[in-house]
Order: sequence, then structure tokens, then C-alpha cells
Amino acid sequence: MSLSACVAFNDFMSPHSWPMDRLSWPTPGRLAVAIGIAIAILAIEGLRVIHAGTPPSHWNLDADWIDDDGWTFPALFTTLLLCSAGVCGFVAGRWRLAGAGLSWYLLGALLFWMGLDEGLAIHERFEDMSGVDWQLLYIPVVAFGAAAWAAVVLRMSSWKRERVWMVLGAVAWFIAQVLEATQWAGDRRVSSYDAQMFTEEILEMCGSALFLLALYSVLVAVRRRRELSA
Repeated sequence: MSLSACVAFNDFMSPHSWPMDRLSWPTPGRLAVAIGIAIAILAIEGLRVIHAGTPPSHWNLDADWIDDDGWTFPALFTTLLLCSAGVCGFVAGRWRLAGAGLSWYLLGALLFWMGLDEGLAIHERFEDMSGVDWQLLYIPVVAFGAAAWAAVVLRMSSWKRERVWMVLGAVAWFIAQVLEATQWAGDRRVSSYDAQMFTEEILEMCGSALFLLALYSVLVAVRRRRELSA
């Protein structure tokens, strides 16, 4: 990377290079409405696909709602939400919010990895290669993620609303993974697979949205406060 590119990236990550009046950042409320509408559309289409029981035309969600290989509309939207949340975590680390940098960077890295894993179904590939349930393989990843998440949440005393969103996001993801585990009886799908899968996907999207909204809202609040005190 050239010196000029490094300088440009450093300026981009600086809290003093993002004036609110020029960038016209959307408010967290507007972002929440946009994400909520997208999730509602995906949920309605998912219900239609499951109720129909037959693959619709190619321009719809297709049978992707009940596919386990990634590259589904819900999975890709979750990927977008998580990777965006990861970028917010990196920015928070660069800004050293609450006097910390590493905790935010680690959380950002975790969320970004979760996004890539969700979209590319990396965990499914690991399971196929090893023959071991991916939830067992990912125990170290979950432990690391819990530590990174807790380190950030404990530092969010100045952002109580956003802290609640982070907790709710984690709860949504936890319940989703419980549903992931109960959808199968060995290698066979259980009779309630479609309903459980649908709920799992909705929870993952909602949990990811809460992570993004929490971190984005923190950045907006900090930037606004710095603009006012400048």
C-alpha cells in the first residue's frame, strides 16, 4: 500500500474527518426503519415460500429459504448487517472509545468474521470436511466472541440504550443457535424444520441488526458530541 493510500485511510478512520453536516449520516432511527422494512419483506416472502411448498420463480427468494449452503437472501442480508457492524467496531477501536481500542477491534473482527461465515457457509464446510458438528468445532470461536462482546458491553456505561441492544442481539443469536441444533435428528431434518429454520433466520437478522444499530448509534452520538464541543 502506498504512503498516500495509508494517509488517506488514516484520515478516513479519524473521528475528525467525518463531519456530520457534510456526510449527512442517517440517524439510527432511520437506519432501524430501513432495516426493519427489509427484514419484514424477507420474512413475508419466506413465509410465502414455506407455505407454498414449491419453488417460486427465479426472481423470488426461491427455495433458498430452506437451503443449508449459504448464498440465500436472508443469509446475505445477515452478512451485510454483520460486516457493517464489524466496520463500526473497527472505527470505534480507531477512535479508542471509552479509553479502549483493542476490545472494539476484536469485536469488529468477530462480527466481520461472523458475516463472512454466514454468507459463505464456512462453518458448514468445516463440518463436511471434519465430520464433526460445526457447533462443537466453533466452541473456541464462541468463547473468544463472548469475551470480546463482554469486554465491549462492560465499557458501554455511557451508552445504556446501545448496551441493551447489544445484549438483545446476543440473546437473539443464542436462541437462533439453539434452534439450529434442534432442527436436526442426526442427519435427518425434524418435522418442524421449516418453522425452526424460518425463526432461526429471522432471529439472526434481528440480532445482527441490533449489533449494527448499537455500534452505529454509539459512533453517531460520539461524533455529534465532538462536533458540538469543537
